[in-house]
Amino acid sequence: MQRKKANDNSVDEDSAVLSRKALQHFKEGRLQQAEEVCQRILSKQQYAGANLILAWIAHQQRKFDVAIERYQQYLGVKPKDAEAHFTLGLALKESGQTQKAIKCFEQALRLRPDYVDARIKLAQVLGELGRAEEALVQLETVIELGPDNTQAHISLAVTLRELGHTELAVARLEQHLVAKPKCGELYYHIAMLSPKHELISAVEKLICDPGLPERDAIYCHLALGNIYQEGKSFDQAFSHFQKANMRYRETYSYDLKETTRFVDRLINVYSQRFFQRKREAVTATELPVFILGMPRSGSTLVEQIISSHPQVHGAGEIEAMPTITRSIAQQLEYANPYPECMSLFDGEMAKEYSARYLQDLALHSSTAKRITDKMPGNFFRVGLIKALFPDARIIHCQRNHLDSGISIFLNFFPDLKWSFELTELGNYCLDYQRLMSHWHRLFPGEIFDVQYEELVMDQERVSKQLIDYLGLEWHEKCLDFHNNERDVRTHSNIQVRQPMYKNSINRWKHYESHLQPLIEVLQHAH
Repeated sequence: MQRKKANDNSVDEDSAVLSRKALQHFKEGRLQQAEEVCQRILSKQQYAGANLILAWIAHQQRKFDVAIERYQQYLGVKPKDAEAHFTLGLALKESGQTQKAIKCFEQALRLRPDYVDARIKLAQVLGELGRAEEALVQLETVIELGPDNTQAHISLAVTLRELGHTELAVARLEQHLVAKPKCGELYYHIAMLSPKHELISAVEKLICDPGLPERDAIYCHLALGNIYQEGKSFDQAFSHFQKANMRYRETYSYDLKETTRFVDRLINVYSQRFFQRKREAVTATELPVFILGMPRSGSTLVEQIISSHPQVHGAGEIEAMPTITRSIAQQLEYANPYPECMSLFDGEMAKEYSARYLQDLALHSSTAKRITDKMPGNFFRVGLIKALFPDARIIHCQRNHLDSGISIFLNFFPDLKWSFELTELGNYCLDYQRLMSHWHRLFPGEIFDVQYEELVMDQERVSKQLIDYLGLEWHEKCLDFHNNERDVRTHSNIQVRQPMYKNSINRWKHYESHLQPLIEVLQHAH
């Protein structure tokens, strides 16, 4: 969050002095002291600067409802503060109020058309809503304002790729590479789209540069991994992927037992007894379809097939359920952390949060009979989904763990902290499997399992079963899923524009000699 002087024109000198003191506390991370000073100011008079600092504090603590209220109070006095409109937009977006967030970003840009951060964020949100063409306009403007902005060039290329314009995406990246020849991330994105052998010498030369930042070195190894993999030099490819993963893994701490303990707690909280008690006030709707499972298990393919049906809209990976989980946790945290706090979850809250989720879905389509939410990690949230939407369809994508595991390991998912070391990855697979078994026991026959290998080998039969599970009439368009022109916002967006192919089955065998740590963990599963 950017910060500026929180100041007012017509206040007594004491409040201005105290406000500067609160700002200093905030900048140095003493949030409690900053909050106390602001409350002292507000006990004497309404002072916009104090509200702004309190908004920043709440925002940093992820108390978005409090932050939103404080930003609004500040903007009531200072309506022309573009930065406050932008940070209010960020808080609204994180609390799941996407439409209001867009309006805030647009207002920030009306006040300051050269506000690059607001323009990039607006482009990101428009892209998430499937409005990729509008996102492109914003990104082109950012590049006009600052041709050196590498992240804008990368976002532009990613958006072009989502729309199926792969050659144009590569051309734009290569064009920017001329200006930034030492940017490892540009090489990585080019190699993801067009892994040409000619790039190897330039990337290897860059890796040998002793002044190359660690982040760029990681991206260079990933680029080389992709190029060698395309050339079927699997041992060389794995060596580079592993170097990238090891270097990235050293940048953060992760305890695999935390995931195991969290799964234990979910199983304990979301019991049969919980659902017997919580059935009273629920939202009867068949609109949401949740597609979940391990990443790289065929979820993008499943969504592409389903969304080819005229009555289905594919919304991609929506942040709404993770956001709702955070909001519930914050609302009830005075009692217990999540998920234990769900014992206090009542009918009123169910209505409030189901309405919030449906509002988010409506931004993607107002006419579809079914809208898919393809956030793989929602397998952690099946209990909450069922508490909010007992009639929602849940499609669980399964794939051979060695195939999905190697695919995760060879892609770069910075937020998946468990995915950069094979033993940790294997343990996460086991926790996922254990939790899905629990959901199946709780909701027998209500979750539809799709086995990736079966779908690939017998597309028509499995596709018909899927559409039948959704309660819809069969439509032949579902067999021509690769002609579906929706923009696809995941690593699989190039594959799903091609007819069904089978060469991703048993792909792990190319890397078998390197996968012993993963194989051992999976074999020791009970």
